[in-house]
Amino acid sequence: MKLFLHVCAYVLILYSTLVLYLTLFQRRFIYYPEKSPKNLLIQRAGTLGLKPWYYSGNLIGWHKPAENPPSARVLICGGNAGSAINRFHLTTILEKASDQKLDTYILEYPGYGSRPGQPNEKTLTSAALEAAILIREISPPLPLILVGESLGTGVVCSVAQKLTPPPSGLLLITPFDNLVSAAKIHYPFLPVGFLLQDKYKSDEAIKNFRGRIAILLASEDTITPPHLGRKLASATQAPTFVVEIPNTGHNDILQNTPPEIMDKIIEFLFQ
Repeated sequence: MKLFLHVCAYVLILYSTLVLYLTLFQRRFIYYPEKSPKNLLIQRAGTLGLKPWYYSGNLIGWHKPAENPPSARVLICGGNAGSAINRFHLTTILEKASDQKLDTYILEYPGYGSRPGQPNEKTLTSAALEAAILIREISPPLPLILVGESLGTGVVCSVAQKLTPPPSGLLLITPFDNLVSAAKIHYPFLPVGFLLQDKYKSDEAIKNFRGRIAILLASEDTITPPHLGRKLASATQAPTFVVEIPNTGHNDILQNTPPEIMDKIIEFLFQ
């Protein structure tokens, strides 16, 4: 009996230590920023046809101007890893899929690239809302589409809730309904609903959204499984277009999405 109690006490201590460690350092398991000197980023951006996007003297992302006068503007918020310049491929995909002339902006999150700050839900969503407001101030006023990828879907859903007037539409790539749901899949042995500081409640954020929402899912996604995206779609009464790409994982969904599918997504968003 004493041995059993000693084993239980030992297991409890180990579990408590693990919970404490994951609680204190949880954001290290959520955010994986890639840091780079500003001059190197600007040099690389120039080779990709991207222009630096500044606000108050700070580099906050990249701008891919439309070749002709634009008919719409797009704000891209990437996932939790890398930096904004790594989302250049999204600008190319959107351009090829659309007969619209898109003026595209890629947001650099605080703590990513050369941008100072610490990444967390508050800083990322605040930066994205500020960016959307800045884009809205550009003349002439044009429809605004928010594009979120993985963690960035939580960011753009929050912006859609707070931006007045709201954006015309959302493109959500491998989204989740809320981060607690996603965390429970990866840490089923932890009380993540209680411990998690950054919850990204996308389902609540888009509950009253009335713009168009396109959702792109990967059938073999083990990071944000497709059922989480379907739960998100069911949380809104907005017009939705949900597409699941077969035999595709979280990180290869864009290269595995047929061009005709992306064409239909863009057509839906601009109807």
